Amino acid sequence: MSQPPTALQDRLPKNYDHLQTEPRWVAQWEAWRLYDHDPHSPAARAGRTFAIDTPPPYVSAAHLHTGHAMSYSQAEFVVRFKRMRGYEIFYPMGFDDNGLPTERYVEQKYKIQKGKITRQEFVELCLKETRSGAEVYETLWRALGLSIDWRMTYSTIQPRAVRHAQASFLDLVRQGRLERRADPILWCPACSTALAQADVEAGDEQNRPMHAVRFDVDAPTAPPDSPAHGVIETTRPELVPACVALACHPEDQRFAALRGLRFAVPLTNLRFRATDAPDAQGQSARTGEVSGGPFRTIPLVFDDSVDPAFGTGLMMVCTFGDPEDIAKWRKHGLDTVMILDPAGRMVTPDLPDLEGKRVHVAAKGSAVYSEARAAAVELLRAHGHLLGVRDNTSRASLHERCGTPVEIQVAPQWFIRLLDLKDALLERGRQLTWHPEFMRERYDQWVQNLRWDWNISRQRFYGVPFPVWFCSDCQAPNYATTDELPVDPLMTPCPRPCGSCGGASLHAEPDVMDTWMTSSLTPMINANWAMWGDQQSDATPVADRARPSLYPAGLRVQAHEIIRTWLFYTVAKAHLHTHSLPWNAVMISGWGLDRHGKKMSKRAGNFVDPAEVVAKYGADSLRYWAAGATLGNDLRYLEDDVKGGKRLLTKLWNSTRFALLYLDAWAPGQVAEAPTAADRWIRARAVATVGEATAAFEACEYNRAVRAAEAFFWADWCDNYLEIIKDRFRPGTQFSPGQVEAARQTLLHGTYALLRLFAPIVPFVTEELYQLACRPLLGADAPVSVHVAPWPHDETACRVTVFGGEAAQDDLDAGALLVALIAGVRSCRTQLKIGGGRPLSTLHLAADERTWARVQSVLDDLLAASRASGFDRALPSDAAAVSAGDTGVEVAITPAAEESAAS
Repeated sequence: MSQPPTALQDRLPKNYDHLQTEPRWVAQWEAWRLYDHDPHSPAARAGRTFAIDTPPPYVSAAHLHTGHAMSYSQAEFVVRFKRMRGYEIFYPMGFDDNGLPTERYVEQKYKIQKGKITRQEFVELCLKETRSGAEVYETLWRALGLSIDWRMTYSTIQPRAVRHAQASFLDLVRQGRLERRADPILWCPACSTALAQADVEAGDEQNRPMHAVRFDVDAPTAPPDSPAHGVIETTRPELVPACVALACHPEDQRFAALRGLRFAVPLTNLRFRATDAPDAQGQSARTGEVSGGPFRTIPLVFDDSVDPAFGTGLMMVCTFGDPEDIAKWRKHGLDTVMILDPAGRMVTPDLPDLEGKRVHVAAKGSAVYSEARAAAVELLRAHGHLLGVRDNTSRASLHERCGTPVEIQVAPQWFIRLLDLKDALLERGRQLTWHPEFMRERYDQWVQNLRWDWNISRQRFYGVPFPVWFCSDCQAPNYATTDELPVDPLMTPCPRPCGSCGGASLHAEPDVMDTWMTSSLTPMINANWAMWGDQQSDATPVADRARPSLYPAGLRVQAHEIIRTWLFYTVAKAHLHTHSLPWNAVMISGWGLDRHGKKMSKRAGNFVDPAEVVAKYGADSLRYWAAGATLGNDLRYLEDDVKGGKRLLTKLWNSTRFALLYLDAWAPGQVAEAPTAADRWIRARAVATVGEATAAFEACEYNRAVRAAEAFFWADWCDNYLEIIKDRFRPGTQFSPGQVEAARQTLLHGTYALLRLFAPIVPFVTEELYQLACRPLLGADAPVSVHVAPWPHDETACRVTVFGGEAAQDDLDAGALLVALIAGVRSCRTQLKIGGGRPLSTLHLAADERTWARVQSVLDDLLAASRASGFDRALPSDAAAVSAGDTGVEVAITPAAEESAAS
């Protein structure tokens, strides 16, 4: 029979309403300034500050999906745990709002090209979208309950971040690590900008046919008995006119007879003689005729890197098709013949059928089509150089932002020399603590496979300007001084004449920095590394104050796909600037996947809007789904898993309302407690659970922590302990006042412990329950919020005077026996179709003497939980006994008479 609600229980509505509760707590936490970093707190003064380096997402209002909510929630689980462990938390939010992603978003949204409007107009549009996107992001992060100190928010285009990027640039110049040189560079024709190696990804496997092309031996320079030609195979026939050498392995005897010969480059004998004539519309058209001439000839070089088993074993080296071409071009001092312009069009004035054709037309994910390739194939076939075509499956190198196949251009760029630091950077990776450890392999592989220095120049508008002016007379670079930062040389003239020649005419570098130049400094921006030498006072804005104690940070949190970029670049910058690691540990998350197992993305259209999920199920339910991923692994979004979070919230709510039923008008301490076996067992289980959850959170294994808490909550607390103690509170109970007191103590402090165990995962419902149920009963010294309450340490469990310090094995064993016996009773009731509320006249328990001694230690709790009036060690002859697990006890029941049950 249900009991009427008590005055204390009345404080909790029957049902939990996330729509009303969550926004209220977002506002209240902000009003309390609960998550503000205090550098003068006792924890900070004791050196217990925990700084988190969070990923600043690219800002665009159409960018967010539940995958983002997942990764940010997973990081925040650890933040909340550390706060409850007594650390002073520094948890900022950053927004990565400069660079190519923002520019592309603006170009697509407004259907413009940056070259069609003024630079300032374009930058203003970028700033507008940055502000709008940041507002959308902040609204969602707050709704998700992220415990961020919003005063410390930064963006990568704001003056503080620009100052850090420019200070980094100047420091690298001083070190001799940074230089400007004309070099082959990775280039995106669609975005019209240089790229770094980390900006390039392998596309899907596609049919990219191999074309067999004949290179004739240059007859005038060849002995009479020389071979007539060599044959190469290539997927890029349009680059044949840019060929500068053939190459083979020095031990490949098939080409020994070719040594010392020169070869004629196909199509290079053609000459176009133009005549201007009007076309059908009266415009000037390029017309003329093609005639023959001498071929351009090239050498054969021998190189150990050539794979004799690939293609014909004879390789075409052109300028430039891929990094292999660059390596051989450098090694052998070959000529340079560029036939591709920055827009990805052919520059072949003597080949009008090829001139101006686009090299790549297809978008990412579709079959590659090249009008230049098609034209080149027809020309080679027409002039007898194409011997055949065969199918070939391979992957193209694509710009990860737009999916365009990457080309190679030659242009002056700024480079940070890193290739000579590979061993040092691998050692930094070994010094770093990885969660999970296997992710270090991705970092190691990336560093080992580095083939390019870091090109930090980008031919865009919206980014950090280089703090340098060039002399118009001698071309020497003139650098800003550190006290002039931040500076935009396009807007601010150089305040000095040229330091090399004294010239007065200086002009700015038009390029901007790679966005990773700033993002790689996020832990240094948080610590305000660029301000460490500044004069500071109380008048200095909080966000601009030097914070060297925050560096290195405690933890970097990020996704696995940006190990090669954000993590690698940050480690490199810290190594170069501070000769240290940027953080002590790194926590790597996976991707949010759709229900089919595909990565969520706006581009693919397979995303789920997290705001809609929060509105329907609540932020806590979405966070619970995020906790379902094991560390470092991807996680499918399944609505049933979010509903599972909703069920947990409901169960927490109902179990707390049940506890309040017996805590009304309770004055703790009036009666000395006398714990029963059930009390001692649940307390021991709580201690063990807290220990397991603590170890898991310390290792950033939030999934293991929440699973431990859930196992304890559902099975031990709700299914068993709460059922076992109900009889203690019945009128006329056989339990002593001390045993009733023990149950009340356990109810309060067990509930308090559970709320703290779940608080990092589901912060809203745990705060609501703490404020309404626990805080009024804990006294005047109770923490203002469950989120600044002390974590229920394994050393002290939940309350040292109640739950002790260790999980006693005897108590755990006794509890396991009690639970098994109760399960046996329930099985008997099921077999006899007897409801759980019907009393039993006798509980029959058959066991040997040794086992019986253990049964006696739990007998009072067993009889109460079974609603049995007595027990008998003999089994009735007509009873269907049930084995109570592996306890060695046989269980049977005799129900009370119906009239006894009714009474």
